[in-house]
Amino acid sequence: MQGDFESRQRERRRKANADTLVAVLWEAAMAAVLLWLRGRCGPASTMGIILLCLAAVDAALIIPILIVRHQRMKEIAGGEEDEAGNY
Repeated sequence: MQGDFESRQRERRRKANADTLVAVLWEAAMAAVLLWLRGRCGPASTMGIILLCLAAVDAALIIPILIVRHQRMKEIAGGEEDEAGNY
């Protein structure tokens, strides 16, 4: 029984880490694309400033993703999902 519980926790941690990695890579790639587009249209133009702001927002979204991952790891370690399944 204990091995099954640890196996489920390990699988949940693996999935949470994989999902976090995909989300962080996606946001970083989008920021890179926006910065590339900014370079193509000219950094001093109005569009360049808008693209820079959008790239900054994309990059800033990485922080909440990592915070949510940390909270999820605490939930998994505490076994809240398994406890909720008892009700």
